[in-house]
Amino acid sequence: MKLAAPRVVNLLLDFGDRLQARSHLVRMSRAAGRAMNIVRGRLTPDQAHYEIRLRGSRRTVGRALRLCRGEGIDLRVNGP
Repeated sequence: MKLAAPRVVNLLLDFGDRLQARSHLVRMSRAAGRAMNIVRGRLTPDQAHYEIRLRGSRRTVGRALRLCRGEGIDLRVNGP
């Protein structure tokens, strides 16, 4: 049985609250079936901006995207 190639997605995430950013990133990093790397981050007193790279199956990466959208996080896919 041939395994599907992992999907890699670069995301730009903007959080209106630094605590929300921390909580969300911890949850995403602990989720089974996908790997998350923080490529770049910028914190201000009120906001947090991150560029992250998710790697996993189409299903688990899709679940992460739905989680972000469901929590009202400003989300942009960076690159192809």
